[in-house]
Amino acid sequence: MLAPVSYLFVYGTLKTGFTNYQRYLHPALVSDKMSLVDTATTADTFPLVVRPVNMLPATCGPVLMDTPTTGAAGHQISGELYQILDPSALEAMDILEGVKAGFYYKRDTVVIIPSGARLTALCYFYPPNDELLKLPFLTAYTATEHDLYRPPEAINQDILKLCT
Repeated sequence: MLAPVSYLFVYGTLKTGFTNYQRYLHPALVSDKMSLVDTATTADTFPLVVRPVNMLPATCGPVLMDTPTTGAAGHQISGELYQILDPSALEAMDILEGVKAGFYYKRDTVVIIPSGARLTALCYFYPPNDELLKLPFLTAYTATEHDLYRPPEAINQDILKLCT
């Protein structure tokens, strides 16, 4: 087994039980390319919203904006922390999140796991957007929000190959 490359904090459709977890993250776990560390919460507060269907990509996916906030303007975001054991798994997640296409970008952020330990993890962020900042902010992406999600029908085989 390779030494961990880094950590990845996920807060949306990659969380356990949701569409992109089933399609891509779970296969990466089974292939020992990633491993679940624990649940986690961001140390900083951020605005998390569900992107409306009229905004591309029209998936109604979760959007974590890289606008650290304070108080009622944002929340510490709940999610899951994974150890990346193979760089191809991170490459797969970058494709899924549209990093090269410019939809999301990743950067380090500090997360807190239940033991109280603070770890630095990569996290996918969406550039701040005035329209999105007017939407209600969430503390967590849950099954209620995931019911709105409109994923592509076909599994992306290029992503899946990198995960297995």
